[in-house]
Amino acid sequence: MKSNPRPSPGAHPIREGTVRALRDGGDVFRSVADAVARGIADAVRGAGRVGVATADVVSGVAGSAVQGTLEAGGDLRLASRGIAVGVLRGSRKTGGAALRMLREAAKTVIRQTARRGGDSARAAAGLLEGLLDRARALGLRVGPSAALLARDLADAAEEFGASAAEEVRAAAAGILGGVRRATGTTSKN
Repeated sequence: MKSNPRPSPGAHPIREGTVRALRDGGDVFRSVADAVARGIADAVRGAGRVGVATADVVSGVAGSAVQGTLEAGGDLRLASRGIAVGVLRGSRKTGGAALRMLREAAKTVIRQTARRGGDSARAAAGLLEGLLDRARALGLRVGPSAALLARDLADAAEEFGASAAEEVRAAAAGILGGVRRATGTTSKN
């Protein structure tokens, strides 16, 4: 079997590691979060040395995790939550820089999920849950950060049709409604 002459940094090991962990019956969330965090940390360290944009590296790692999850028949919501947590942990960024990195990864997750016939709404819910898991520790304001991510998720889904975008918006609304109730905010974002 001939391999791709220029694979994305960290792409194949993440996919293969995700498939292996899921087929071995491991904890989907933890397995994906750990694999993505390692992949992001390694790739971000090497990105500057080889002239690869960090956003490309993050997208490659996130896309590979989605591919592995779908190949193994894993729970896409748990895997997407793990991707979000893994990106945020692996990047070692805080504040707006962390959110920007997650936003890039999240758009890739939605696009890769839709291209492969997966459930983009479940992926969106998991991504938002992952952000909520880590937001305060990263110095992010929970409500506005989640609303911004939700908008990005719907925009990415819109590329695959209005019904895909509506499903993602509905999933995001369910998560954001819980955030609003928990934080006492009334923002419509």
